[in-house]
Amino acid sequence: MRKWTCSQIYGQMEEVNAVVSGIPSKTIGTFCLLLKEIGCRPGEAWMAEWTDIDLSRNTIVIRPEKGSRNRGTEV
Repeated sequence: MRKWTCSQIYGQMEEVNAVVSGIPSKTIGTFCLLLKEIGCRPGEAWMAEWTDIDLSRNTIVIRPEKGSRNRGTEV
């Protein structure tokens, strides 16, 4: 198993940020930003509904696509 240093991870995140910011489609760019920020799979983000978002608590419920339990994350 490969071990990553903080500088390697930060460098990779800079690359991810550059890719996401360079996406010409606002819709796809926003979708990719959601994936990056909350760390979910594309299918999980696609299945999200407005009722999964709690703006008063800044949370979103992620419904797994692989059969595990629902999980919440702060946004």
